[in-house]
Amino acid sequence: MECKAITKKVAMTKKKEASKSNPSTEIVQNAVYKPKTMQLDTFINYKTMLQEPLTTTNLERLCRDLTAWAMGDENALKVTQFLEGRGINQRTWTRWVAKYEILAEANDFAMMCIGTRREIGLITRKLDSQSTTVSMLLYDPQWRDIFAMKAKLMAQEGLQSGQRIVVLEKFPNSDLVPIRKTEEGG
Repeated sequence: MECKAITKKVAMTKKKEASKSNPSTEIVQNAVYKPKTMQLDTFINYKTMLQEPLTTTNLERLCRDLTAWAMGDENALKVTQFLEGRGINQRTWTRWVAKYEILAEANDFAMMCIGTRREIGLITRKLDSQSTTVSMLLYDPQWRDIFAMKAKLMAQEGLQSGQRIVVLEKFPNSDLVPIRKTEEGG
């Protein structure tokens, strides 16, 4: 009898501690459950032109879909392709990535997958090296580091890009170099 009373008391204490730590959770038979769905934001879906809610469930699904798309679609070269397919504005996406950690992590993972695909495209010459090389800075931190190091070295050596003027001086005539004959003066 005493054992049952102690077990009940421990269970009651766990319930009280759980409800104190997060008041929005619901306790059912000694288990702590989070609310199923909570609205986080609203946005205009440009595919339907309707205002839609962003819920916790939608956010998790969006993260799963983004990472699956980035890993599975060989034509996935920019996150904006995914956003276009979902009708999500890029400014809205940027705000969400800054606000929701789970989406920021999924976005970083997608950028990593896309960066790898773009780099392989550069190596295999499937993608244009001129435009892709510059944009790789957005997709891969290692590329950023390399370009920063290159810029630092060029600045130290005084090798700035831009127009350069080369002055060629006239050399005196020499027996080793024959005089150039022109059509006019022979």
